Amino acid sequence: MRAPDLFMCLLIVLTISSYAWADISILEPKDKHKGKSGRPAVAILINGQISKADATKLAAFFANKQLELEENRLWLDSPGGDMDAAMDMGRILDRNTVAAFVDKNSSCLSACVLVAMGAESRVIGGKVGIHRPYSLEPSDDYARVEASYRKLQKRVRQYVADLDFPAQLYDEMMAVPPEDVKLLSAAELKKYYLEGRTPAKEDSVDSAYAKHYGITKQEWLQRKVRIQACGRTQDVGACIGNAIDGRN
Repeated sequence: MRAPDLFMCLLIVLTISSYAWADISILEPKDKHKGKSGRPAVAILINGQISKADATKLAAFFANKQLELEENRLWLDSPGGDMDAAMDMGRILDRNTVAAFVDKNSSCLSACVLVAMGAESRVIGGKVGIHRPYSLEPSDDYARVEASYRKLQKRVRQYVADLDFPAQLYDEMMAVPPEDVKLLSAAELKKYYLEGRTPAKEDSVDSAYAKHYGITKQEWLQRKVRIQACGRTQDVGACIGNAIDGRN
């Protein structure tokens, strides 16, 4: 297991049985500070094979009121696993407005991508790879397996649509055999909204900013363009501040 480079933290070995998770690690910042709620702030790293038990454990974390997720972000480093469990985990993230990070030394492959899709936004520094879903149970009952697989296909397709990702992403998954992995380029990550936010999420964030600053949506979008141009200036901080306040 690799702790994320972008979040300097130490792994806590928790003795409480409900937190003794094999693939969901609780990470505590070195300064051991408290979050906005006053509860201890921690980070989550999801690594290893994704299983149904992990979805249950992730739900238990968010139901727990003793810990707070640091800046509402988690880290992913997983080769995949159970597709249905991954979709359950993604829906949990969606309900809790969590941002997902894939560190430069990490990867998010196969079912892990479905988990990431549930996040409010995604920051990708490492590898992201896709292939088509496949059933996990060995069986020589062809008719039963085929029927079960068609249902899995429908669930994945519906999941992609429910979370506002393009149908082309599902088609791209289905084009890659399960024994292979297609690593997505930076351009493909943007194209499929796997980097950043989906259009619906982006629109909701823009609406919230417009309300916060007491301006119209159009005015906020104009300021947003100026903010994005600040990277080409010498004093980025001042430029962003002026753009947010509508001073340039």
